[in-house]
Amino acid sequence: MTQVSQRITQLSAVLLVLTLGLGLVVPKIAGFGFLALSLTAIVWLTWNRAWFDGQLIALERLFVVFLFLFVLIWVVAWWGHGLSQAGFDGIGRVLRLALIIPLFLFVRRVDGLDRAWWLGLVVGGCVAGGFAWWFFITGQTATFESRVEGATNPIYFGGISLAIAVMLLAKLSDHDQSRASRGWVLIAIGLAFCASLLSGSRGAWLALIPMMGLYVLTLGRRQPPRWRYGLPVIAGLLAVLVLISPQVPTSARMMEGFYELSQLSQGEMTDGALGRRWSMWSLAFASMPGHWLTGIGPGEFALALQQAIESGQASDLMAEYTHPHSQYLSTLTDAGIFLLLVFVLLLATAARRFYRLWSSGLQRTRELGWAGLSAVVLLAVMALSESIFERNAGVVWFGLLTAVWKITLVQLP
Repeated sequence: MTQVSQRITQLSAVLLVLTLGLGLVVPKIAGFGFLALSLTAIVWLTWNRAWFDGQLIALERLFVVFLFLFVLIWVVAWWGHGLSQAGFDGIGRVLRLALIIPLFLFVRRVDGLDRAWWLGLVVGGCVAGGFAWWFFITGQTATFESRVEGATNPIYFGGISLAIAVMLLAKLSDHDQSRASRGWVLIAIGLAFCASLLSGSRGAWLALIPMMGLYVLTLGRRQPPRWRYGLPVIAGLLAVLVLISPQVPTSARMMEGFYELSQLSQGEMTDGALGRRWSMWSLAFASMPGHWLTGIGPGEFALALQQAIESGQASDLMAEYTHPHSQYLSTLTDAGIFLLLVFVLLLATAARRFYRLWSSGLQRTRELGWAGLSAVVLLAVMALSESIFERNAGVVWFGLLTAVWKITLVQLP
């Protein structure tokens, strides 16, 4: 199998480090890095006639097929529903998902890129945490007031920061690393956790529950019992202590969420973030009778929401929203049950492949497997309360965290 030249390998490594390291803080860097890596992949694969090399295993082929099907079904649904302007506004984001395919096919051919991957995560955790503390200590405000939003918004800043922290746990537990290297990893983990806390992103922190369970069943199995079971307990206690601190943005939002849940359980509607999501989720389901197979069409949810606002069935505060704030419901309303099924299978295929990597006997691939598996779990949980493919940031980070999951010299069976 033809390997990538050393010069292109070095360029790819630099792009990966810059994208992971600065993408959460510096505007446009994440999108630029993702696009640059994808275009490099397209040129290299075309020049070397390596698009179809016959080297993909079954799970990798499924990953590519489900990506292609997701884009195809969405485009067909848009065409079938009349090529609406609302759908046209989102086609660029959906087509960007297709770039994951050449990026994946290219990256799996690049030897030694895993070092750039881990370095990018360490730099990214430190940069995100440093920026968040500067934002908090100096009393900065932005679109979401005191919540740190970085280059996008608090949801992605907090969610991806938390993903970085959890992914790096694999390197922290690697005793083959030098003490200095593990020290930097520990600092990056701590700062990334702080970045997530200061973002006020509640949905991402809910992902800690399944992720800690995942740790016990996977990465923790190679640790002494005190670390396997003690780390999740300690992490949970620290999370509770931090989240009850009124100075932390996430704490205040958690309290707001509990109050809203109490109101919703009593049949009262609220105008808070949770109440608005509940209204949008209800509207998404209400729009589906008669459209379960085909959906109501890409972008049509925004029109349905506007009509609900005009008729007084929804709050004026939701006028700015164009999607139901759940990727599962977005796929359902856009193109029906088949697109939803493809999305779930796409996540499941990636998770299964990462688990296979983790199950290998090599420390290098096990670490990569844990990083990818934890990232997919977090993205799947985030997708419950955020339409991650409805924003460029969601597409880019999903692409980066799933396409670069074969950066190892070893071809597994």
